[in-house]
Amino acid sequence: MILYVAMGWLVLIAVKPLIEALEPGGLFWLALGGLLYSAGIYWFLNDEKIRHGHGIWHLFVLGGSICQYLCVLNYVA
Repeated sequence: MILYVAMGWLVLIAVKPLIEALEPGGLFWLALGGLLYSAGIYWFLNDEKIRHGHGIWHLFVLGGSICQYLCVLNYVA
């Protein structure tokens, strides 16, 4: 789980060049994707206590992926 979180927020190492290169809208989508990935951890860790927790976690992962896709599509490509 630590590796999952670390991979998601590894972008903070290069945050200064990222801010300089990306428009505010792109930063918004990128940050929202990271927040969705992180928020999904709650559901993953409580999978046995919450019905369909693992499936809900997958929805958060899907949401994070869509946000990052929109960032690349609209602000990088």
